[in-house]
Amino acid sequence: MSIFLFRPRQRRQIISRSFLHNADQSRENPFLIDSSNGFYVNVTDSNQRRHKSNFSTEKPSPEDHKNAVQITNILQVNKWGEDMEAALKPFVGSLTPPQITLVVQRLKEPKMALKFFQWSCQAESFRQGGASSAYHAMIELLLKENNGHREIEIMVDKMRKHGCAIRPDSAGALIRCFGKANMVHKSVELFHEVRKTSPMLDAYTYNCLLDVLVKAGHIDDAVKLLDEMLKSKCRPNKTTFSKVLPGLLKKKGWHEAERIILHMSEKGSFPDVRDFTQLINALCKSGNTNKAWDLMHLLKSKGGSLDIIAFNVLLNGVGNTGDFSGMNLLLVEMKEMGIVPNVITYSTLIKSMCKSGRVQEARGVLENMRQGNCSPNVITYNTVLDALCKVGRSEEALELVDKMRGDGCSADTFTYNILIDGFCKAGKTDEAYNLFLQMMRVGPSPDEVTFNTMIDGLYKDGRVDMAVECFHNMLKKGLQPNAITYNALICSLCETHNVEKAEELFEEMPMKGCPPDVVTYSTLIAGLCKIHRVNQACKLLTQMESSGILPNVVTYSILISAYCRKGELDKAFKMLEKMAKKGLKPNEITYSTIIDGLCSASDLSSAYALMNKMVAEGFAPNVVTYGCLINGHCKAGEVDEAMKLFENMKTVGIPPDVVIYTILIDCFCKENNVGTAVSMLDEMIAKGLVPDAVTYNTVLCGLRKINGLENAYLIMDQMKKQGCAPDCTTVKLLGDWLFDVGQMERLMEFVNDDDFIISRTT
Repeated sequence: MSIFLFRPRQRRQIISRSFLHNADQSRENPFLIDSSNGFYVNVTDSNQRRHKSNFSTEKPSPEDHKNAVQITNILQVNKWGEDMEAALKPFVGSLTPPQITLVVQRLKEPKMALKFFQWSCQAESFRQGGASSAYHAMIELLLKENNGHREIEIMVDKMRKHGCAIRPDSAGALIRCFGKANMVHKSVELFHEVRKTSPMLDAYTYNCLLDVLVKAGHIDDAVKLLDEMLKSKCRPNKTTFSKVLPGLLKKKGWHEAERIILHMSEKGSFPDVRDFTQLINALCKSGNTNKAWDLMHLLKSKGGSLDIIAFNVLLNGVGNTGDFSGMNLLLVEMKEMGIVPNVITYSTLIKSMCKSGRVQEARGVLENMRQGNCSPNVITYNTVLDALCKVGRSEEALELVDKMRGDGCSADTFTYNILIDGFCKAGKTDEAYNLFLQMMRVGPSPDEVTFNTMIDGLYKDGRVDMAVECFHNMLKKGLQPNAITYNALICSLCETHNVEKAEELFEEMPMKGCPPDVVTYSTLIAGLCKIHRVNQACKLLTQMESSGILPNVVTYSILISAYCRKGELDKAFKMLEKMAKKGLKPNEITYSTIIDGLCSASDLSSAYALMNKMVAEGFAPNVVTYGCLINGHCKAGEVDEAMKLFENMKTVGIPPDVVIYTILIDCFCKENNVGTAVSMLDEMIAKGLVPDAVTYNTVLCGLRKINGLENAYLIMDQMKKQGCAPDCTTVKLLGDWLFDVGQMERLMEFVNDDDFIISRTT
């Protein structure tokens, strides 16, 4: 048996020599194809071949066209049924495959076309053969249907039984159709069937099956098929790589993608530059920037095309590693290739400079952009603004925004968020709030980040009422507060002992679709402990666990600290045991809290035992731990032991802080050793530490005991020099003392100085 192909115009020009040549080939391959034609004929001998060729290769005659028009008209104006079949009956005897093909092609309705096609199968001429074109016309129409895969599957099976081979130009669409219906095995089966009839399949057919395999997650099979394709005479095209790249990167990694690119390049085929860029991006993100560099330059050397996007992606990857020499090399290569840097190129360079702390250089690049032909966009400006604010240059950032507007680039919400955050972190809440009000008046509209930043800044500056007002403005704007918003407000209210209002917000959270998280619970527990409602705090801990939110080390440490302050060390240790049962290990803060409680209870031996356990657990004592022990020794009147610890701190590389110096100064003053106390004050200043009002008050109190007025004046001058504002304790202490000695003018001069105002803290 052999299958022979005839072109319509060669119907009567069959050369026997060609036939014999094809017949020989059919012993190895029973299917023959002429890529310029799409009609297949299945024949078993020469007589049958001559008979079937009358229909399979015959060009539609005028009579065929005439009958096709009449049949189409009948089909379009009637519903299928007995009347329809009766109307079509006169055409049965003369119905030919070309007529069937023409009718199917004219019909727009697949269901009607399918009924006609099934009815046409009774025609003698159709049963005899030559129906390949009709089958393919019907399949092409069914392919337009979204859910026609079942009918197509039946049609393909009928074709096979009829001895009609599937044309390669239909194979791709059929493969995709079965793949879309999750019938991957059918797609593979059809591909192999067509490959038997046509060993020289084109890239489109391969690409269709590759796409089906990748989408179905059969990445290994897709790689095998691609390897077969690369070994065959079929040259892959740019689409080939596009089909397999996403799956390769997701399932196999960049190594396999790199191997395939190299293999493709050996055949003179290169991936689309966008697909190649995707691979470069994947390499850079996985930390393989050097490999991305080598692969890009290999592709370049073999003649592959590269564009500005590919260079920008690699530039970003190189910049993330801090390799500025590599970035410069890429910029030089771009210039040599005639690729003009765009705003993304410069923005990438600026971002890398800012990330490396080279803010001034980034500003220089920005200025060059402003003066050149590549105008910076809002992202470029925001990158520099963010860098300036992070190094405390908020005022300079604000000036840059004015230049930005002058260049016709409007500030967006992100711009304002950067500035507001910068001013808040610099302690310039008024400037931040003015920017916030500007957004509220003229735009751009503030978002959740704006409000969260502003609320956090106001609460940290002690402006709780303004923070609450800001929260209400957020609700009026229709913005949904998140856990960060609520946590900042609850923390702010707890700091000012307004725990009842904090509890109201806590209860409101679930109703607003924002359930409390571990931070919310821990913050409110801390607030309750501050106002000595420890029992209620423990109840909240139970509620927290019942809600499925696991307390963390911070949560337990807050309660442990509360029990220690109350002197209920037994309950503190029980909480520590409960924490251990939950699988949580105490940290240095937890240990230091209990050590402080033990020291306050004058149980220094237990405090040292716990510190040894802390060290055994892998936590080194920190400045807080040492401060607790030093304070314990001072309270016990053991100044020498306290000083030993103080010196030991410096030996192990833990510098004492203001708190520890203040503890020791207070201890020396109580021992009437004011001279040593003053020496300790001088030492801490020499170490670069800035004494606070508590430290100075401690020294002044000691000096008053020995009537050291002249030294007190020096301390007052030192406070002014350091910019340390007197608090109420300072004013009361000095007021009583200076009133007794008739030096109230000196006090008024001190407290009315323009360099500071009296602190409201007590």
